[in-house]
Amino acid sequence: LKKSRDPVAPAKASDVAIKKASSKRNSDDIPIVKFDLALESLKSISVPSIAFQDLKTGKKACFILRPELSPFQQKACQLIKEIPKYP
Repeated sequence: LKKSRDPVAPAKASDVAIKKASSKRNSDDIPIVKFDLALESLKSISVPSIAFQDLKTGKKACFILRPELSPFQQKACQLIKEIPKYP
């Protein structure tokens, strides 16, 4: 007979889980944060633009200022882009 784990006993953490818990970082070396703090970090991303018109020539120009994202924000944006789009 196959020996099975005691269903009442606490599960044994894997080496990866122990390393992650002790370092407080994931496998990408990004700090592990609580969900509400993660949302606050993502909420702070803005992409301001500046538009102006030359009064003499009438030419218009627009500049988009790209924010510098933290490693966490970069990873979150990458994962969001990987979400499959449904019709």
